[in-house]
Amino acid sequence: AAALVNPQFLPQGHPLHGLCGVGTAYQLARALLGEFGRGDQAAELLDLVALGTLADVADLGGDNRPLVQLGLRRMREQPRPAFQAILEQAGSTAGSPMDEVIGFTIAPRLNAVGRLDDANPMVAFLLESDLHSARTTAARLEGLNAHRKMLGDQVYQAARAQLESEPELAERAAVVLSHPAWPGGVVGIVAGRLAELLHRPVLLLTAPPDGPARGSVRSIEGVDITAAIAEN
Repeated sequence: AAALVNPQFLPQGHPLHGLCGVGTAYQLARALLGEFGRGDQAAELLDLVALGTLADVADLGGDNRPLVQLGLRRMREQPRPAFQAILEQAGSTAGSPMDEVIGFTIAPRLNAVGRLDDANPMVAFLLESDLHSARTTAARLEGLNAHRKMLGDQVYQAARAQLESEPELAERAAVVLSHPAWPGGVVGIVAGRLAELLHRPVLLLTAPPDGPARGSVRSIEGVDITAAIAEN
C-alpha cells in the first residue's frame, strides 16, 4: 500500500482514535477536496457520514458524535432524493427523530440490497438528484427488504425447530447451528435474535456439502466472541 489511513494508529485518547469507517472515508475525502480548493464541498457528504455511523451502530464518542450531529442536521434541512424516496415507500410518518429513521427505516432497506443482491448500484442511488428516478429504486428496495424479512423469519423458525429437536444444543456455552440452504445474507440477523432469546452467543452457518461453511456470530454482553473464536 502507498499509504494506510487508520485512526486507530493514533494514541488511545486522541479524539479521532475511535473514528468509524465512514468517518475515516469522510476525513480523507475532506482532505483531498481541500488540496484541490474544493473544501467547501465536504459538507455535502455529512449526511452520508451520519447514515453510515448510525447504521453501523458505531460508538458515538470522540469525533463520531459531532459528525453525526452535523450530518443529521443536513439530512433534515437538505434531504437527498434517495432518502425522501425510501421514506415515501416505507410510509414513514413525519416527526420521528432522524436517528431512529436511519436505524429502523433507511439503513435496513439499504442493507437488504447487500444481503440479497449487488450493493454497488446503491452508490448511484444515493447520489441521484432526480426524485422520480430515486422512487423507482426505492420501490425495488422495499421489495428486497420484505424478501429479506421473509427469509429471516424462515431461518429463525428452522433454527428454533433444530433447538426443539435437540434441546441440549441450547444448553451449551455457545449455540452453533447449521443448514446447507440458509441464505448467508440473513444468518447474522437471525443469530442476533437467537442470542437475545437464549442469552448466549449464537453462531449460524450455511454449510453446503460441496464447499466451506460460512456464517455469522452474535454475542452477548460480557463475552468477547472474537477472542473465544481465536482460542478455538
